[in-house]
Amino acid sequence: MTSQLILGNGEGVVIASDSATTINSRRVYESTDKVHELPAPHCLAVMHCGSGLRHRMPIEVLIKAWIRSLPDEPEESVEDYRDDFVSWFGNKADRWQSAPTRDVAAWHSLLNQVAELANAVQHDLSRAEEGESPTDVVLGRLRYINEYLAHRDQIVSSATAESIIARWLKPDNTLEPPRPSFDERVRPILGDIPRSEKIDEEIQTFLRLVIEKGEEFPDGTWTTLNFVGYGAHDLLPTVSWVELGGSMEKTVWHNSHESSKPGTWGSSYALVYSEAQDDAIRLILRGWDPALSRKATDMAIDSLYASGKFGPLDQEPEGQVAPSEGGLGSSKTEMIEAVEAATHDLSYDHRLSRTFQTVAVMPLLDLAAAAQALVAVQALVLDIRGELPSVGGHIDVATITVNEGFRWISHGEID
Repeated sequence: MTSQLILGNGEGVVIASDSATTINSRRVYESTDKVHELPAPHCLAVMHCGSGLRHRMPIEVLIKAWIRSLPDEPEESVEDYRDDFVSWFGNKADRWQSAPTRDVAAWHSLLNQVAELANAVQHDLSRAEEGESPTDVVLGRLRYINEYLAHRDQIVSSATAESIIARWLKPDNTLEPPRPSFDERVRPILGDIPRSEKIDEEIQTFLRLVIEKGEEFPDGTWTTLNFVGYGAHDLLPTVSWVELGGSMEKTVWHNSHESSKPGTWGSSYALVYSEAQDDAIRLILRGWDPALSRKATDMAIDSLYASGKFGPLDQEPEGQVAPSEGGLGSSKTEMIEAVEAATHDLSYDHRLSRTFQTVAVMPLLDLAAAAQALVAVQALVLDIRGELPSVGGHIDVATITVNEGFRWISHGEID
């Protein structure tokens, strides 16, 4: 894992990242470069976290190869740099892994998702009540999973997904060894799971959605890249984010949202942006933990209701001792959301607002020291909890300004 923090204002932007890499959730190495600067005249850096490999190549090798391909003129915007990298990745992927090899990897990735689906369905069948229709159990699980996938972000079009499935439904004798049709490999995975026309339709929907949404597809992992800095005519910094999956032919599985820019705070501008493991950083900056607060409120309501000290807000069925979905359950959800909203407002007024106003006027070197300290706290929290030190190693810190471009403050052994 990783912990990264970006703090910016009108003077410039500070980026900080740990240097730990976790292998198979068991071994940690502490010498990974996760911040990659662009040379002048570009005022930009790229930070990466998540999977360190893309089609078996280290992501830092690919980022540096892309940097070497850039023209001498800066791009108009930070978003242009991001989009240029995604395009470069799709067009150049054959240089380090062939299209047929990537296709085979994607084929196996989809098979793995079918295996996970089969395990989930078999689990539900094993817990079905006596007299319950196995077909209904299978349909229920399939529809539940498909509804979940349908709400995920769209990565590629339905037409692209359907064309991939249609091609894989035919055997491919050009490969060595020859590849059977996808249906032929799916049948033994599903085993004795009941089948029907409706079930088969839901399975086809599942396959399409896995590809469309990039659910562990096409190679099972994702890398997050943050492009930080300035476009050719910018005076304020921008953070442009993209999640990068694999590719097939020239199609790249990637996802990005609106870029983050400094907002007006107090007398100037401020930007605060964290990535990956950041729960301790967010707790310091906001003064509360939303997930823990929500869970605590939920437990408190249940405890008060069960003790009889807290009467039901809606009429409950006789003998009920816990909140129901239709009765107190709906009111309970509203109460949890109300507490969460109130806590958020208090945090904003008493903590977060002051943080942003201070960031807006802090000198850049002081911002750099703050960013380094906050990432160090994130690493310390893991140590205190006795968890795998997936945040650690040297904390790399740099500044980017319009006038001076990229400058290291602390990098590796150079301080």
